Amino acid sequence: LGAQCVHIRSFLPGGAVKNFMRPWLFAMFLATTFSARLEDDGNTGTDDDWSPVKLVINSNKKYQMPLKILLDSMRAIRFANFSDVIVVVGGADSDRIYTDNDMVYIETPFENYDLTGLSMLWHYRQHPYVLANVYLYLLDTSTVGAGFPEKFRSLGNVEQQEYRAVNRPASNICAFGRGVLEKFKTNFDEQLSKDEGLQFEFGQSPKGVKQIEAFAQKVTELRPRVDHGEPVDIYQTGHPRRVYWYPDFDILKYIFIGGNGDVTGTISQLKCCPLLQALHRKTKHHKAKKAKAKKH
Repeated sequence: LGAQCVHIRSFLPGGAVKNFMRPWLFAMFLATTFSARLEDDGNTGTDDDWSPVKLVINSNKKYQMPLKILLDSMRAIRFANFSDVIVVVGGADSDRIYTDNDMVYIETPFENYDLTGLSMLWHYRQHPYVLANVYLYLLDTSTVGAGFPEKFRSLGNVEQQEYRAVNRPASNICAFGRGVLEKFKTNFDEQLSKDEGLQFEFGQSPKGVKQIEAFAQKVTELRPRVDHGEPVDIYQTGHPRRVYWYPDFDILKYIFIGGNGDVTGTISQLKCCPLLQALHRKTKHHKAKKAKAKKH
C-alpha cells in the first residue's frame, strides 16, 4: 500500500495510551458484571472468498478517545479478527481507504453522526477490503465484554436478507446480511442533524431516510438491552454516561442522555422526542433514589 497507508497514531493526541488506560480498566470491570467511495476494480471474488462477518465501527475524527478505548477493550479480551474490522472515520480531510495494524480504515469528510458508517459501507461495498457476508454495526462510544469474540463468530449464521437488533432504542447497533446492504443505495447520504438522528434511532424517518430493517426481508428481534443502572464518566468529561449492555453481542454502549458534545467539549441539549425525555427522567429518578439511599 506504500504511501497510501497512514498510521492511526496520527489521529491520536500525545500520551494517549497512558491517558486511556484507567477508563479502559473501568470498562472491563463493567463488562464482567454482565453474564467505500472507490470504483469497483473488478477483483471482488465470490461470496465464498469473503469474510463471514465484518465489524464496522462508526467513528469521527474528533472521537479519537472513545475509539481508542473501544479498540483497547477488543485487544484486552484477545479478539483475533482485527483483519475483519472496518473503522469509518467521518470529518476527515479527504476520502480514502487503507489498512493499518490489520484493520481497514475508511476516511471521509462526510459527517452524519451514527449513520456515516452506513453511507460509506454502501459506497465501498464492492471494495475487496469491505466484502463480507454479514456486517455487525457498532458505534465508537462502546466497549466489548469477554464473550464478544464468540458472539461475533456466531453472526456467520445471519441470513443475506436478515436484520438483527434489539427493540428500539438500540443506538443503531445491529447486524445485517450482505443482501440488506446492497439495497441501501444512497439512503444514508441524506445528512441529518443530531436531533434528526435521534428521531431515526427511535423509529422515525426524518427527511425520508428509511430504517435499516426496511431493506430486510427478515427481521430478528434480539434480547433487550440491559440498563446497568449506574452512570459512569468513562471519557473523563465530567458528564457521566448511562451504560447499556447488549447480551446477544456482549457490547456495552455509553450514552449521554439528553445531551451532546461531552467528548468534544461543546455541550448542547437535545429536544428530540418523548422517548428520549423518558430516558432522561429515568436517569434523574435513579440519581434521586441513590441520594435518598445514602441519607439512610
